[in-house]
Amino acid sequence: MRSANFFGPHFPRIALAVLIAALALPEAPAPASADPPDWAPAHGWRKKHHHGDEDEVVIVAPRPHVVIVPPPAAVYVAPPPVYMPPPPVVYMAPPPPRAVYVAPPPPLVAPPPPPCGSNAVAGTILGAAGGGPIGSQFGKGSGKTAATVGGVVGGAVVGHTVGESMDRANGC
Repeated sequence: MRSANFFGPHFPRIALAVLIAALALPEAPAPASADPPDWAPAHGWRKKHHHGDEDEVVIVAPRPHVVIVPPPAAVYVAPPPVYMPPPPVVYMAPPPPRAVYVAPPPPLVAPPPPPCGSNAVAGTILGAAGGGPIGSQFGKGSGKTAATVGGVVGGAVVGHTVGESMDRANGC
């Protein structure tokens, strides 16, 4: 990813083109005098104010010749080297390690066992809830209702038996 440039990605090229154009242009011309030359027809002030003053002599001095000399080139001369001795080496012993008190972790405690008989109750409820939908799949009319009741009772008996066996496995 390129970094954002304030002047845009083409700024170096544009700056170089402007610099070359500025160096290539000739120096600005000297300002022109306000009066036209004598051989030019007069249309302004001279026509209105010079009425036959032909004996007037105008001396036109030639322009002085100007030579532009380039400025002297700057030459960099490095200063003489200065010797500075290295700083003295001072040994400092590292500080002693900090003593940090870390409390021992709390002892691991097993969760208390569930109360005795809770698995038998849960098994009875879950067995009845599972046996009802299974029993409703059989029979028609009033026979279907009897099958559903039979599924609830059968599921409760099976669930209670499984829950009691789990309670015995837990030591109850």
